[in-house]
Amino acid sequence: MKLLLQTIGCTIVVFAVLIIVALIYGSATSTQGVSVQRVNQAKSNQVETSVSETESEGMVIADNNYFKATYQGISESFGFYYMNLKFENKTDGEITVVPMESSVDDTMVMFATGVPSTMQAHKSYNAAIMIGSNEPKNNIEFKLSAMDGNWSELFTTDTIKID
Repeated sequence: MKLLLQTIGCTIVVFAVLIIVALIYGSATSTQGVSVQRVNQAKSNQVETSVSETESEGMVIADNNYFKATYQGISESFGFYYMNLKFENKTDGEITVVPMESSVDDTMVMFATGVPSTMQAHKSYNAAIMIGSNEPKNNIEFKLSAMDGNWSELFTTDTIKID
């Protein structure tokens, strides 16, 4: 049992180190200019999510009462590809933003962040979300969900599509 716990602990540490290295070196290979469009799959209990024009630091892909998300490109580090996003907490409390229902080139994948994108009130967070070992060719699709401090869902965007 002790060996199993040590193995799990080492695996977590290695993964965390890879994420940190990717954050440090990944921005050097960032790409910009990818078009973004929102796919309408509205749920009756959702607030409309808006997408705005390109900003100097990226493209806003979600902007609602809870958070603002800005797409800042794709980067590659150590054979893995990362989607760089900036999240801004617009609430008076702590929230965590997580990707949901994610796909790359029409294949469902589990995006990995290593560390949850948790932000205190009115703070921002730069996230490098691992999207796989293959460079996206056609599109990336996902939803972003805001959770409160108890991991209760506050809001989920419509599907966001990056071509």
